[in-house]
Amino acid sequence: MPFEKKIKDEIIVYVTRDIANEPWHVDFFRFISDQKLAQRLGEEFISTRCLYKILEGLDVTKWMLRAQVRQQIMSYASIYEAALHHLLFEVCSRSKSYRVRAADWKKRYIYSREQTRVAQIPLKS
Repeated sequence: MPFEKKIKDEIIVYVTRDIANEPWHVDFFRFISDQKLAQRLGEEFISTRCLYKILEGLDVTKWMLRAQVRQQIMSYASIYEAALHHLLFEVCSRSKSYRVRAADWKKRYIYSREQTRVAQIPLKS
């Protein structure tokens, strides 16, 4: 059952008092060339901050505090992962020096895996 309107309004005021609006959070990711991704990251950013404020306002302790911390870590890690993936595989991959290094790494990785496979000794039953 949802909160009564009065309580809901007070929570919204508390949560949004110290948090910038959604356009600010989306603009934070203006370095992301994919506009849909930048929008999603901005939404994830503001939602993470809002959830933090709600739980902060509740003054949670013990297991709920751990849940609050875990939620923040997972959300921010997800944001960083998406941003880094975009920068590395969409932006940097267009540069020639990156493609040469990536191709070299791939050759070494495949060679290393093949060497490991050759060195494996089957277990006797």
